[in-house]
Amino acid sequence: MKAIVNLFAVLAVSSALGMSAHAKPAKPRKLFVPGAGKSRHNPSAIFKKLDTNADQSLSFEEFKVSFHGKKNPDKAGQVFAKKDIDSNGSLTEEEFSAVKKGGKKAGK
Repeated sequence: MKAIVNLFAVLAVSSALGMSAHAKPAKPRKLFVPGAGKSRHNPSAIFKKLDTNADQSLSFEEFKVSFHGKKNPDKAGQVFAKKDIDSNGSLTEEEFSAVKKGGKKAGK
C-alpha cells in the first residue's frame, strides 16, 4: 500500500514539473501611456491628455507623467531638453510629436 501511495506521489510531482516546463512565457509589459487605448500611438491625443492645464504646451512637470518619465525618470530631463527645440522650457504639440531625423532634433 505504501508503495502505491509513494508511486502516486512521485507521478504527481513529476507531472507538475513537466507541466511547468511547457507553461507559456509571460507577455512583455507595455509602456505606460496615460489614457491608453486607441490614443496609444497618436501623439496628438497623448499630448492633449498630458496637457492638464490646457495651455497648449507641456511643462516638464506634465511631461514627467508620460512614458518617458515613467520608463526612466533620470533620463526624462534629457529627453525633454532634446524635444524643446526653442529652449523655452515647455513643449508645443509639434515639439512633442517631432521625431529625430539623422540624429538631430526635428526642425533644425
